[in-house]
Amino acid sequence: MNNPGQVVISQYMPPAAPVLNTILGNLNTNLDPTVNLLNFYNTIWNIATATGYGLDVWGRIVGVSRYLNAPGTFGFFGFNEAQGSQPFNQAPFYAGSASPTVLTTLSDAAYRQIILLKALANITDCSAQQLNMLLTKLYGAEGVVYVIDNLDMTFTYRFKYTLAPLDYVTLTQSGVVPVPAGVSYSIVQGA
Repeated sequence: MNNPGQVVISQYMPPAAPVLNTILGNLNTNLDPTVNLLNFYNTIWNIATATGYGLDVWGRIVGVSRYLNAPGTFGFFGFNEAQGSQPFNQAPFYAGSASPTVLTTLSDAAYRQIILLKALANITDCSAQQLNMLLTKLYGAEGVVYVIDNLDMTFTYRFKYTLAPLDYVTLTQSGVVPVPAGVSYSIVQGA
């Protein structure tokens, strides 16, 4: 606020109202919001540089969570005779055929990528061409990936490699890849 005329009406412009103009001058000298506004822009508003809380805000805006239930790799509680058993307080009890899951927190870099892709998915027309572009941006560095419209109201997401467990969870739980408007979709992995 270098120019008091930006915040006061004309009747209080200098030299009128010297007390008000002195107060505004002192505020201008002692309270410079430039640093705070720059920090706000870089940590929250700018998606390319946002971190932590800023990315959480963007995630709520586009509708994607930083937390995913990934398959656990810690085994089950058991005794020495059981293969892959863990000691007491180190793993859950065996609960049948269901494998335990762990609440996984995505890193800022992974979460930023998912936020950007979810924003793209929110404005896509969900055609096979658009879904191919989205899948390629999300998983293209790993190998060949594409979507097949089966022409019976189902889609198949085809991966020419085996997805890592966290990638599979991201695909199925995060909501980044849109679910087709048809009946169902399937995921095919491997060569």
